[in-house]
Amino acid sequence: MRTFIILCLILGIASFAQAKQGGTGAKPPGSLHIQTKQLLPRNHRLYQMYPNPFSGSTTIRYELSRQELVTISIYNSSGRMVRTLVWTNQEAGIYRVEWNEKNEHGWDVADGVYFCRMIAGNFSATKRMFVIRSDNSPFRGETGSLHSEAKPAFPAYIRVLSKTFNEPSGNQALDAEEAGELVIEVRNEGLGKGKLSVRLTSLSPTEHLAFRRNTDVGEVAVDQSRTVRIPFRADLDVASMRREFRVELVEEYYEDTLPFTFSFDTKAFDPLEFRIILKSYDDSREIFKRNNPDGSIDAGELIQVIANVQNIGAGKAEEVKVTVEIEGEGGEVHYRSDLSGSEENQFDLGTMPSGADGDVLFYFFTNPMFSGKKVKINLVVWESRGRYETSKRLSFDIGQSVPTERSHWR
Repeated sequence: MRTFIILCLILGIASFAQAKQGGTGAKPPGSLHIQTKQLLPRNHRLYQMYPNPFSGSTTIRYELSRQELVTISIYNSSGRMVRTLVWTNQEAGIYRVEWNEKNEHGWDVADGVYFCRMIAGNFSATKRMFVIRSDNSPFRGETGSLHSEAKPAFPAYIRVLSKTFNEPSGNQALDAEEAGELVIEVRNEGLGKGKLSVRLTSLSPTEHLAFRRNTDVGEVAVDQSRTVRIPFRADLDVASMRREFRVELVEEYYEDTLPFTFSFDTKAFDPLEFRIILKSYDDSREIFKRNNPDGSIDAGELIQVIANVQNIGAGKAEEVKVTVEIEGEGGEVHYRSDLSGSEENQFDLGTMPSGADGDVLFYFFTNPMFSGKKVKINLVVWESRGRYETSKRLSFDIGQSVPTERSHWR
């Protein structure tokens, strides 16, 4: 019995000594360490602070799954750092730290939206929060309470996710008679719904440039994303210059404005220039058997003409048209646009960018009693906008009629 009592005393003294030597160690500066060895987080994590919105102070809770250098900082809505709460090496565990609405100099911060950012090794996370320090805060309702019928109890926070300028050429320049658009992707990351509109102000001349100055987006719910499109169009007389604009995203419930600037170039109408090349003319059908070694055209022959029209200017031509005019039409030379007998003398080559080309194919036949002269063909190329017109004259020698067994056109 004595031996059993002595053994129990020895075990109790040993357990007491071990517990006294254990402990949690020194607390990291600026935070309260509440982890135990038996319960460690599996991942790094930053929790939403509580309370939020708050007045006075709020508690920020976070977890570490392993030892890391931890930084926890507060930023305002402009992205400027207000205060660093934690900057130290910490072991794995659960932590919390309080922020008392003061900046690095010990001054109270203004009411508004703030962000808590945690960085631990390769891990980073951000949570938003709202400071409401007084009853007349603009972040409260218009009546001074958190519940107002005039606007939501909590403000929206509109963040721009992306902004791009789209135009046909993809080079951030708007050519004459081209349309483009500014595309803005926004998201409401606040605690209340927002009512959004966009105001556009030009910081440069706007002659010959049309755009929408005001765009109503409407209500944007919490965590909702919206796409805003603002169209632009340059007319035919636009000048080559840099265009700069100020864009204001206006949250109308709390009269919060997020401005930014953007710019693009407009490009004046490039001159057009067409070149006409005779690709070939062939005796596609001999009505009367006659071969001329000098290449002249006989009376009573059907001739196919292929002319190539090229845009060798720097600009893009819209609706290019070609008109064929043959001197002597109706008497000794007869025009046809195809072998079906059509007499349409205008051809549409459509849109023709710089460097593009197109073929014009037509026919004419000579009267069997043709007396012999030059055939003159005028090809007139013009653009529908009336900015360019050119012509080319083609001349062919046609021999005199030779009596044959056949005397009429088939």
